Amino acid sequence: MKTRRPVSREQLVLAVLLGGLLLLGVVLWLLDPSRQPGGDSRFVSPATTPAKP
Repeated sequence: MKTRRPVSREQLVLAVLLGGLLLLGVVLWLLDPSRQPGGDSRFVSPATTPAKP
């Protein structure tokens, strides 16, 4: 029933890890607190944070 070439378990794990890492990066970028007002200041470097009067 399988018509594609056999894929080793290492390749499958590597593909899943790379896909998950890419997805995690996109999610973290979309939820980046530095792009939202009132976000968590821990993830914003002091150099880019405007000083409040």
